[in-house]
Amino acid sequence: MAAIRDAAYRKVFRRVVWYLFVLYICAYLDRINIGFAALAMNRDLGLTPVTFGIANTIFYLGYLVFEVPSNLMLARLGARTWLARIMITWGIASTATALAAGENSLYLLRLLVGIAEAGFVPGVLLYLTYWFPRAYRARANGLFMVAQPVSIAFGSILSGYLLRMDGVMGLAGWRWLFIIEGVPSIFFGVITFYYLRDRPRDAAWLSAAEKAAIEEQLASEAPPPAPHGSIWKELRSRQVLLLCLAYFGLVSTLNTNATWVPQIVREILGGQGDFVTVGMWAAVPALLTVVAMPLWSYRSDRQQERLWHVVIPMALAGIG
Repeated sequence: MAAIRDAAYRKVFRRVVWYLFVLYICAYLDRINIGFAALAMNRDLGLTPVTFGIANTIFYLGYLVFEVPSNLMLARLGARTWLARIMITWGIASTATALAAGENSLYLLRLLVGIAEAGFVPGVLLYLTYWFPRAYRARANGLFMVAQPVSIAFGSILSGYLLRMDGVMGLAGWRWLFIIEGVPSIFFGVITFYYLRDRPRDAAWLSAAEKAAIEEQLASEAPPPAPHGSIWKELRSRQVLLLCLAYFGLVSTLNTNATWVPQIVREILGGQGDFVTVGMWAAVPALLTVVAMPLWSYRSDRQQERLWHVVIPMALAGIG
């Protein structure tokens, strides 16, 4: 049974986790590409650092308001349907950012991107619990989440080259950036509806024995306790609020870097570096993360230890 189970999980990694990894690259690229577009967009649209900051922040306001409702819909309609919807709508909204004509239209378009993308990451993390027991989950989550630094590293260099398309077909380079980096999300959204399966029992590429092995191990783990009262009462619980506070500290630093590093790097280079040079320097920290994250998540699974595997890297991030 152990051999069958291990073979089944290897298939799930190949067929599900790697595909979700690609989806997250598209998602995160559409989220952070405004940082590189700003190298040319801010001048064209007359944005100040304050108005650019507002345009970036308003994305997260839409994301914040629709995050929980989006995940409730995913649980009700199924991951395959809802993740496909998320990808198609955010791809359309991200591509449409190329139409921005000033700060107000940019605010509206970034708000729509945030609303459309809300629920993707926590939805995928929930979806992975349908396929992996706790002993495998850090590796699965780690492989999925490493798409973040891959997106930053790949997107930094790609965005530098796309900004060089200035004037092609009469469009500014930053408009091409939004178009070319947004269209893949729409494409993969359509593919997602036909490719993903909601549960192991629905996967035709697993044998009957492999399906049974996964379902048996998942069923053997005690389910989380049912919420007492409404979902909104649970969201105000001490444990959830403390986890929110910790994650807020982590993500605020991550997003600050993703948004402002291109402009910081250009300033450090004395305004002399071209777009590609800026992108290559901005990619360096992300490349280091690509190496470290899978190793650290594998170590966490191997030792079945979670607390210090969270505390240590967050402490290092805070020092940095």
